[in-house]
Amino acid sequence: MVDSLPQQQTVVPIPPLESGDRLTRHEFERRYNAMPHLKKAEL
Repeated sequence: MVDSLPQQQTVVPIPPLESGDRLTRHEFERRYNAMPHLKKAEL
């Protein structure tokens, strides 16, 4: 049996939405969902 070391996962924080960002719909929704205090944003 081979013992393996646990691999560390790098956690990258989700950047906030910024005015002028050019994002795909998927990325926009990911960032929007990570900002529950945000009331309104447009893609």
